[in-house]
Amino acid sequence: PLSSSVSFNEHIKYQDNFLDNNLIESISAKLHNSLSPWYMQKSLERHDGLFWYCSLKETEEDNGKGIENKLFAEEVKMLEKTVPREIIRIYVNGQSVNQHGDFHDDDGDETILIGLNKEMAPALGGATEFLLDNNVSYLIYPMYNRAIFFNAKLIHRALPSSHPFRLTLALKTIK
Repeated sequence: PLSSSVSFNEHIKYQDNFLDNNLIESISAKLHNSLSPWYMQKSLERHDGLFWYCSLKETEEDNGKGIENKLFAEEVKMLEKTVPREIIRIYVNGQSVNQHGDFHDDDGDETILIGLNKEMAPALGGATEFLLDNNVSYLIYPMYNRAIFFNAKLIHRALPSSHPFRLTLALKTIK
């Protein structure tokens, strides 16, 4: 059963138990498959912060390739049925212990981040930090199957975690 969503302002909300459990389990299992292509990526070209990246679906604008990772074809179809807006990119962010993200905004209109680690707990860190007006930070932890919905232009970053490999599914959407 889906839980109701919680809104903090007009730009950020979250919902626990967002995806069907079979879907999230299938994505997680395939991410640990040796055929899943993981790459190092930067949020911003001018910064040094790297994170792990595994594409499930990209558009032609991303790399001029229009890639769809065939390993995740069924999961991409299910995600496109679940999310009631157009998805332009789907990928998974991974962070090793103590990796720190850079503040950045996203493409598209709305970003949805979904926690994929069953063991995630606030004591492990790894929150998504949003930088609001007057340099006020707002944190939401990427708990398992928690979807965080936010305006793509809102400045944010992933904070370091002591979890061995923090995973979040990212969906970039347009309304």
